[in-house]
Amino acid sequence: AIGNLKQYGAFRSCPTSMVSITTNMKETLLSSHKEAMLNTPFGRFFNLFLDKKIKKESMANQNRNLLFDIISRYSVENDAFKFGEGENAKFVKFEPKHVALTFGIPVYGRKIAEVFRKFRFDPDQSSFLVKHNLQACGDIKRDVMKSNIESLMTAEGSEKDFCRMIILFMSATIFFPNSNNSIGKSFVVHLENIDNMKKLGWADLIYRELMKKIKVQKENPLYCACVIPLLVWFCEITGVMEPRKGYIDGTPRIGKWNFSKLSDVCKKDFIQNIAMDKVYLCKN
Repeated sequence: AIGNLKQYGAFRSCPTSMVSITTNMKETLLSSHKEAMLNTPFGRFFNLFLDKKIKKESMANQNRNLLFDIISRYSVENDAFKFGEGENAKFVKFEPKHVALTFGIPVYGRKIAEVFRKFRFDPDQSSFLVKHNLQACGDIKRDVMKSNIESLMTAEGSEKDFCRMIILFMSATIFFPNSNNSIGKSFVVHLENIDNMKKLGWADLIYRELMKKIKVQKENPLYCACVIPLLVWFCEITGVMEPRKGYIDGTPRIGKWNFSKLSDVCKKDFIQNIAMDKVYLCKN
């Protein structure tokens, strides 16, 4: 288990910023922009925000202790998480498909070698960065992305740039967050070509970045990793509580669970004492 939690900061992966910028978006967003966004790998996730199916809650931080407990139970040897103790112990796999189910994104796609290009990237050659005067800045700040989204959402003919900016914002605040509320410019290489972007393995990339940090820092918090799928997966495999009323099967499972009640349900030693027959594989 992880020691004194007071010394640690807050998890960065959080949907509250997306909730904020989409609160009144449905009324003003051009239909062409919505259609274009729904036609991306992140369309179903985006639609949850438009329909106000995601609450403005800090999913990870209000469940810090539970997340730390789950993370500390990762076994490198078994490449799985240990639930229960002794004869009741069971190792359960967390896989890319669980990330895909969480956000409603495709399970498969062409492998992305790295989140950010360390070499072979010239911001002046990015038509997207140059068009929005972002090529000369350092990392792209969240407020800058927000401002651009507000301008693009009602601008005729800007469907593709709107999609790029929304996905950039999601990536900066949920999928690949950092401590500076920003994202590296080189990330846009994945978004320049919209058709190519649709073929990339986003679920695998988010999964790999999370597991990379878990394997290296198992005994320390992973503040810049996308830990939300771990919470969704935990709810799925333990049946710890009932789904939200009104949840529609087949929609992204991030909208399925009431995370504000999760910590209350999972009292101290819940994972340690969970019976083996209460843990089951996440259904496809």
